[in-house]
Amino acid sequence: MGRSYCDNCHATLKTVDLVPIFSFVGLGGRCRICKKPVSWQYPIVEAIAGILFVISFLALSASGNLTIAFLLFNFFLVSILIVVAVVDIKFSLIPTSFVYLASLVALF
Repeated sequence: MGRSYCDNCHATLKTVDLVPIFSFVGLGGRCRICKKPVSWQYPIVEAIAGILFVISFLALSASGNLTIAFLLFNFFLVSILIVVAVVDIKFSLIPTSFVYLASLVALF
């Protein structure tokens, strides 16, 4: 796969550009190299993921079930759900491979 890159000019992103929301705001929603606009999808998905991770952590700690294994399990399921939702919204299809993976992991 390699490093992250700009969808327009294919320039490899620098380490400072990989801080999702801060780099998006700092660069004005544009690529550092070609200055073309970057999709709003990226910071929105990152913000939603962060919010859902915090909610998951708070819910587990409030219920008294906070263990590192259970927290990582919840983070994994939240991540799968985010991927499925974004792909569904963007392409109107649900990637069954992710659903099967999440189902298999949830069984164990």
